[in-house]
Amino acid sequence: MVSPGPWSATLDTSWDPWRLAQLERRLEELVRDHGIDVIHYHYAWPFARVVDRLKRRMKSAAPLIVGTLHGTDVTHPPDESAIAALRSTDTLTTVSNAYADLARQRFGLALRPTVIANFVDPGDFPLSVDFTDPVSGRPRPRLVHVSNFRPVKAPHGLVEMFAAARERRDAELWLIGDGPELPSVVAALDRSGLRRDVRVLGYRTDVGRLLAQCDVLVMSSLEESFCLSALEAMAAGLAVVGPDVGGFAELTGHGRTGMLYERGDFVAAARLVETLLSDHQLRLGLRRAATAHARTFSVTAAVEAYLAVYGRALATTGFDRAAS
Repeated sequence: MVSPGPWSATLDTSWDPWRLAQLERRLEELVRDHGIDVIHYHYAWPFARVVDRLKRRMKSAAPLIVGTLHGTDVTHPPDESAIAALRSTDTLTTVSNAYADLARQRFGLALRPTVIANFVDPGDFPLSVDFTDPVSGRPRPRLVHVSNFRPVKAPHGLVEMFAAARERRDAELWLIGDGPELPSVVAALDRSGLRRDVRVLGYRTDVGRLLAQCDVLVMSSLEESFCLSALEAMAAGLAVVGPDVGGFAELTGHGRTGMLYERGDFVAAARLVETLLSDHQLRLGLRRAATAHARTFSVTAAVEAYLAVYGRALATTGFDRAAS
């Protein structure tokens, strides 16, 4: 396994009170010293609590607070007090329609969060060449899975999927990423006799280069607010196979840029993989469609959408730094 280097695949949400207080004071210093009008945080826990306390301390001098909700923010909030703190955020965004609706319902929000999808720079993702093209240098198709290997990604389902797919079609699998479930996934691959056909690459910063050497992205998640891994794979020209859940279904669409299966049905997922690998025209068609669709999720579009959110929120709240 490749050493993960100095990076961590884990987002620490269990900040102690001292560190949270330090962050709050530092934010207040920045606002007062530099006249900051907007603070935008990603991931509600623990940051919604921090900005809630900041607003209470600074009162009318507080900046506009914008928050972006991600998957576990919506599905696994800590407690009611955290949700109350979240409601003090002036404007919320999230990455898919499914999670905007879910957030409004679960948190009792007055307004539905604005949907601003994740984005990708196509320049970071060279196009893959299909395994049937002699230029690819791949004697057999290559599947790839990219994730942080948390339980919500159901990575053991990936083992089941790959085992079932291998009964129908020779293929190899690359695993990109790191996380708490990876060691047990590798152990399961060892027990199944599949380990020799799997390459475990660990945490990598050259994901685009690696995706360009693959054919199909396979995902096994129980939940997905969007699935940036899928968007990046599509930008590299890969077809995707994943669960019909949340933002993943919105991003791909069955038969449009990938294939969807019912959550947890990894045998069905394996059948879809076999279909994609066997049907040359279907696979190439999905590859082309995926590439074109990924280009609509541009950096420019996302920046313009966020700027529009800031502008509308500032105008709606009547925010005036000079007056305050």
